[in-house]
Amino acid sequence: MPRELQVLEADLQALRKRPELRKLVDRTGQIDFGRLDLADLATLLADPTAYLLLMAAADLNRTALRSEIAQSHAQLVAPVLRRAFVVQSKLPPTADFDALVGLALQRRAGTLGRNSSATTETLFRDRLTYEIAEVSLELKFLYGDLHIRGLNLAELLPESGRSAAQEQLRRQITAASPVVVALLLSELEHVEYLRRYRAGIEAFIDRVFFADEIDECLSFLTEIAPPGEAGGD
Repeated sequence: MPRELQVLEADLQALRKRPELRKLVDRTGQIDFGRLDLADLATLLADPTAYLLLMAAADLNRTALRSEIAQSHAQLVAPVLRRAFVVQSKLPPTADFDALVGLALQRRAGTLGRNSSATTETLFRDRLTYEIAEVSLELKFLYGDLHIRGLNLAELLPESGRSAAQEQLRRQITAASPVVVALLLSELEHVEYLRRYRAGIEAFIDRVFFADEIDECLSFLTEIAPPGEAGGD
């Protein structure tokens, strides 16, 4: 379990000692939500850790909570208590405390996974795409025979013509030596997020391979290696 989730688990378990919850948990670990009053619930929801536990118990997420708060029946409640009112209406009569801790951890782990994937995707799109293109052009300019001839258009290129223009640019870049290859190593779970940018990256580089394509990358390098440099048995 990641360190962040380990810390969260300890914090969730510590909620048993909160006065608002301690009086509701029996010796078997069952929480009697039916005895949780609105004021105590509002106080608990102000605590980020208790918020995670209670949202898991109520089977709510932030979007659903906002939607429920906007309903007419919730608007009749004092603003400071509206969030607690909605959560209270969704809580089960009773629940097992340890089971709720596990559910809250599961939900948090899913959020962390989505955030990690989004961060990886953003890094690739905003930084790596540019850097790989820059390195490819630099290598072909410094150590090869790169020549790029512009189209000298007299008017703005319509969207329908962009693909053809990009393909012409790619042909000029990849026709120049040396052959530039990128092998992008990442967690396998992120490969599909990154693979969607293959076409854009390969506009400026001869080939790009991902973490699950190492064998294909090695085969390609063997194919393009000059005679006598491809290695032997």
